[in-house]
Amino acid sequence: MATTALDEVEVHSREVCGFSETDYEHNKALWLKDQPPTPLDADTVLRQVDEFEFESDTHARGVTHTTFRHLTEVLSLNGTQRGELHQLLISDRPNRHDAPLWNIGT
Repeated sequence: MATTALDEVEVHSREVCGFSETDYEHNKALWLKDQPPTPLDADTVLRQVDEFEFESDTHARGVTHTTFRHLTEVLSLNGTQRGELHQLLISDRPNRHDAPLWNIGT
């Protein structure tokens, strides 16, 4: 309660929990960056997104949206491909883009 900056919160989180959520997100971003880039085949990517939306339990938990970073991770793409994925999805399914999030459908 006495903290005034995010870095103070992170220090307290590390002291109490042994980690901070920011550390976790930073490590995931590094992991995505280390994934080898692969050519984005539109048909394959769209099928994979459909499978993710259909097979995930997100709707059962009441989740309706996700980030493009999360989709990049789910599809095991290199983090540098997030922009390309973003453009592909928006151009194919513009009604699903609830900026800055992606509506995972129903």
